[in-house]
Amino acid sequence: MLERFIYSCLGMIVRFKRQIEEVKVRCLYGRDPEFRFFDRKLCREDPYRISRQFLQQRGEAEIHTYGETPLTTLHKIMKAAYILPNDHLYDLGCGPGRTSLWMRIFVGCTVTGVERILKFVEKGSQFQLPGLHYLNSDLLDVDYSEASAIYLYGTGFPEPLLGQLGEKLKVLEPGSCIITVSYPWSDYSNDERLRIQKVIRVPFPWGKADVYIQRVT
Repeated sequence: MLERFIYSCLGMIVRFKRQIEEVKVRCLYGRDPEFRFFDRKLCREDPYRISRQFLQQRGEAEIHTYGETPLTTLHKIMKAAYILPNDHLYDLGCGPGRTSLWMRIFVGCTVTGVERILKFVEKGSQFQLPGLHYLNSDLLDVDYSEASAIYLYGTGFPEPLLGQLGEKLKVLEPGSCIITVSYPWSDYSNDERLRIQKVIRVPFPWGKADVYIQRVT
């Protein structure tokens, strides 16, 4: 009974923080007509429900692993990582593509969003925005040879998957950037070229987390 009450309170706090975030997003980014038009279409359906249904259909044991990076937090991360318009960033586990859309419009880099839930990819792909692409694929089936930057908010991803992904990302060229939330990428990759450039602590709906910005030397 106590656990249910605590879980309910935490849920209310998270929802309140999301509402505050949406107000900030409208004030900071809603003036851009292109972003406002596309973002309204993306936000028509609850992504948490879509993710939960997908995981239930697959018979997954954990069906509440979906998470999004708040756009105001993403702004801080991209600034700290010095992602530039000439970068090609792969947004791994991009969900409905809101973060990918924001990065394409406000950072200006080419973005490829990778997502295994087809419904999310269909939502993002309807926009036909130059420089923004979505792949309906498992992370291990993607060719990362064109990437100069990786964004991975994968706190709920299984460790075996991350270990295999570490091998895949060894194709990245020197100078490439890998951004991970909550853990350094060296935890899952033995690529000796990796160097932590900086660590920043930023807010998420569930609390603050360390974000690791790493470069391939």
